[in-house]
Formats: sequence, C-alpha cells, structure tokens
Amino acid sequence: MTNTQRGIVEFKSGGKTYKIKLDVNALCELEEHFDKSTGDILAQIGQMRMVYLRQAFFAGMKNCNDDITLDGIADIIGEMEVPAFEVMELAVNAAFPQDQKAQKKPATRAKTA
Repeated sequence: MTNTQRGIVEFKSGGKTYKIKLDVNALCELEEHFDKSTGDILAQIGQMRMVYLRQAFFAGMKNCNDDITLDGIADIIGEMEVPAFEVMELAVNAAFPQDQKAQKKPATRAKTA
C-alpha cells in the first residue's frame, strides 16, 4: 500500500511489490552523482532521460528493498505494471507533499474597499 504521508510509494514489477522513497538522502545522492540541483534532475527525468530515471529509482529504492542493484533497476523498470514515469511522478509528489497542497490551494482575491 502506498503511504504518501511517509513519502513511500509501492509498485509492482515482475510479480513482486517494491517500494520507493525519495527522501533527503536519496535526493542528496542524486545531486552528488549528477552534480546538479534536485530541480535540474527532476527536469531531466521529466524529459524522459533514462539515465536520470534509472539512477533516481536506484537512489529511492535501495533503502526500502533488499538486494537492489543499479543493474537490476533496468529489469525492474522493464517489468513494471504501470509506466515507470508514472511511478516516479508519484514518488516525487510523495516527497514534496507541501508543494502539492500549495498548488491545490485556491487563489484568494484581494478585498476591495
């Protein structure tokens, strides 16, 4: 079960259930690996850059699952029941729940005298 309050997203691949969590450690690992900001990395994932997608899955999955390797991530991505980019979008949204609330909050009108 997906627990977005804790930032965890579950998904199925190859008949197994996996978890991904893009916590601070995962995001820092990505920034160090690519020498880019989190925003730049997410933009590259949004442009469907597979090397960024694979590395983001690895960073977010290795602390939630046993025996995860970078090479194994490609097999997991290839056997997902839903598109990998959709799972990553859920993981990003779970990592930044405050951003979602701010986007959904209706704009307030200024009162006129």
